[in-house]
Amino acid sequence: MILLRGDRDVTLVWSKDDRNRRRALEPGEYKVRTTRLEREQDGVHWFLSSTGPATKSLRVAKRGATKLSIDGEVHFKARADRKRKHLNLGFGLMTGDHRGLSIYRGGKRVPVTYKVLDRKGRVLQRGAMTYG
Repeated sequence: MILLRGDRDVTLVWSKDDRNRRRALEPGEYKVRTTRLEREQDGVHWFLSSTGPATKSLRVAKRGATKLSIDGEVHFKARADRKRKHLNLGFGLMTGDHRGLSIYRGGKRVPVTYKVLDRKGRVLQRGAMTYG
């Protein structure tokens, strides 16, 4: 995770084996800039990277612990519009707090594919879209 404090970045790192999840930070206001989650599942390495404007605030008090949670929620929003004979397709892949998201599986970006069907279900067009 990368936090922004004033004009400097602060990087926090946890591994899945960390028993103590606490990290020491100077007291003050921080903004979340980037989050990255990595997981191994069924022998496959997954990597999610979320970036966006540093809008989510985190206030670290002088005493005690400040809780920081990372939301693993993913939203996919597709859109299609037609202008005469042209069909425009688009999508958004975002975290729960509406930050842009890229997903990698086994070191490769997970493709977002599409199919355009006619009224009888026949494929008129198919392909992959780029993102991230």
